[in-house]
Amino acid sequence: MKSIIVFLILFNGFNFETAELIQKQVVSTYGVTCMVINGHDLPERFSVKKMNRIVADSIVSHMDKMNDGKSIYVGLLDDDICTRARGYQYWGIFGYSYKSGCVISSYRMKDSDSKLTLIRLMKVTIHEIGHSFGLGHCLTPSCIMNDAEKKISTVDKEEMSICPKCKRVLQIILE
Repeated sequence: MKSIIVFLILFNGFNFETAELIQKQVVSTYGVTCMVINGHDLPERFSVKKMNRIVADSIVSHMDKMNDGKSIYVGLLDDDICTRARGYQYWGIFGYSYKSGCVISSYRMKDSDSKLTLIRLMKVTIHEIGHSFGLGHCLTPSCIMNDAEKKISTVDKEEMSICPKCKRVLQIILE
């Protein structure tokens, strides 16, 4: 099995204690080494000021420059993130992944129930890391790799686990 380390990088003051809880879920789900790193404030050039959003592609590209190719870098932040999608230049998203890493924002997951917000963050983080490992979207509605289709209600319905089919695919990928 490949030895992969997942780094959770906290950007723009993301809460360290929250990241430690996410870290435990990453280890539990994927059985990998996972480390939390206090990041830094992201460069202003990543921001779309008129939309008050940060371009997710820019964050992933930024982290990719730090990557040694043996790790997955996961950026965590509370700011709203966006990408080009569905004909929009700045489509707001929960998370965005690339082979070497992903970025997740709590902005669109917040609820008055902080426990629900944390569960959503964990689910989206596990989902995006799955993409970074090479997993695609799954048609099983309860699988964490099911496409949220831009709806937080879909994230809420997913279980905090990978279905048996996706587990088999992941084993093949990681061999």
